[in-house]
Amino acid sequence: MKRLEDQFQRNLNAWWRLQYPQTWKKTVHVPSEMPAKSRVSAAIAKGLGWKAGIPDILCFARRGGYSGLAIELKIGSNKPSDAQQGWLTALEEEGWRVGWFNNLDAARDFVDQYHAQPTQPPILVEGPLSKEALAAIEKSWRDRHTGKVRP
Repeated sequence: MKRLEDQFQRNLNAWWRLQYPQTWKKTVHVPSEMPAKSRVSAAIAKGLGWKAGIPDILCFARRGGYSGLAIELKIGSNKPSDAQQGWLTALEEEGWRVGWFNNLDAARDFVDQYHAQPTQPPILVEGPLSKEALAAIEKSWRDRHTGKVRP
């Protein structure tokens, strides 16, 4: 089953690399397969900061007010594990656009929707914020982050 998921990811990656080369440069896969190879590999990975459940694809290109894009890929009727769902939720809480998919067309549509949004530079603030300014920024962020996508 893992080989099918690997091929699913290769297909999405090949398409993304051609469709969106600028954001592809800011997109990575954190190898979660390494710790499973042996106890020694697992100990080394954990010592280096590896954590279970990291999404298959992380894109660090900002769009539409989102900090980045996180995608978990599954085959057939498989669903994200508790650890994977935990990461998707945590990233969403940090302003990321997240989704999990078991269909290549749906994953491509999700990536297309993300790229259709305008690029957003980070907000740089000098000095302390008033309560009103902070409330306005929080409201703006909430307004931009509606419409969660999870198949």
